[in-house]
Amino acid sequence: TDPLLASFDPRRLRFAPLTFWVFGGVFAVAGAAYRVLHGVGLEPWRIGFVRRAFEDFGDSALWLTIPLALLAIAAVGSVGAVVLYLENWWNYRLEWTDSATLGVRRGLLTTRAVAIERARLRGVVLREPLLLRAGGGATVRAVAGGLGDRDE
Repeated sequence: TDPLLASFDPRRLRFAPLTFWVFGGVFAVAGAAYRVLHGVGLEPWRIGFVRRAFEDFGDSALWLTIPLALLAIAAVGSVGAVVLYLENWWNYRLEWTDSATLGVRRGLLTTRAVAIERARLRGVVLREPLLLRAGGGATVRAVAGGLGDRDE
């Protein structure tokens, strides 16, 4: 009788860092920053702290520096993943808006809302990527018919 099926649960934040994007996102942001700096005529390798960091990296013991660098990248990526998760899934609500319509609403800065008629629901897709499965999580998506054009 309760129309609310699921809502935002802060305990799910532990699943945010269990994706490839923890590392890939850091490298994507670093690459984009490099492109912007290079586009405005600045060579990132000539900036003082960047040059010193690479010189110190080359002068130190690699058996210690490389794991510390990977740990720092994982920490920065994990914080980024949690922030993105919060922005996407804040105030998440999956509920029956009436007896024939399922509604999903989510988002912190940009709210997204979708309503699907019960007659259009065809099933669900359950995905368990390797890291997410190791953490006991999965992603679920609804499969609905009649929502796109012929090509979709």
